[in-house]
Amino acid sequence: MLRTLLRIRTLVVLVLLCAALWATHGVWLPIPGRFLTAVDGPPQQPADIVVALAGDLSGGRVLRAAELVADGAAPLALANGAFRIFGEDECRQAVQYARRRGVPQAAVEPFCFRADSTLAESQLVDAELRRRGVRRALVVTSDFHTRRARYIYRRHTSGQVDYHFLSAPTRGFDPETWWQSRSGQKTVFLEYVKFAHTLIETAS
Repeated sequence: MLRTLLRIRTLVVLVLLCAALWATHGVWLPIPGRFLTAVDGPPQQPADIVVALAGDLSGGRVLRAAELVADGAAPLALANGAFRIFGEDECRQAVQYARRRGVPQAAVEPFCFRADSTLAESQLVDAELRRRGVRRALVVTSDFHTRRARYIYRRHTSGQVDYHFLSAPTRGFDPETWWQSRSGQKTVFLEYVKFAHTLIETAS
């Protein structure tokens, strides 16, 4: 009898807990989305260069980088590209896309390389910027990617370049309502998996 009562009590507690979580989901579910977005705010001083990170097939990163150049935040933007799409480098496609959208030719140039992670990309970017004598860089990436990218660049590069992170919006992802769409759910899930892999990779 006592065991039955304990089971009933446990079931009631679980039901009440689930009900409370559901009733307050609008309060706690945005937290994982907000955590992923970690920008440094508007730049307070001009930088030497803007870097649009690789891996964005929507064009949002390179257009945001071009906007910063147009606003006088830096004289040039690099459009990173880590792979090839239909036989053409991602970075060159990004530059072509920006030019079709009215971005001046001198504002953005391609930076092509081969890398399979943000960590690998950071090493190549850091080496290139040091080769160019860059001291301060604005880094543009997708909003959901800012936390992980900032972690990598600030902990696993040379420390000779000051990286300031800004975001480009992502279609289908809103940190406040990400669970309401399939694309938002996939974005958050995959980004946390990649973040966990980064922590494991850099700890070894």
